[in-house]
Amino acid sequence: MLRGLNHITIAVGDLDTSFDFYIQLLGFKPLARWDAGAYLSLGIYGSVYLAIQQSPARTIRILRSTAQKINSI
Repeated sequence: MLRGLNHITIAVGDLDTSFDFYIQLLGFKPLARWDAGAYLSLGIYGSVYLAIQQSPARTIRILRSTAQKINSI
């Protein structure tokens, strides 16, 4: 049973577009940003932390493929 969570990291193909999406559309607050990623928060007292990480397209394809396999179980 999951009792806590510090953060979730999402691999993205375009950091700038993803950063804008999470902040402008979903309401996340930026905490830190660097060349290849960012930390964002959401919720009361910033209780949800999200890390977005720029990743090569190949990495993202592998992650999508893995997620599809898991969802089909």
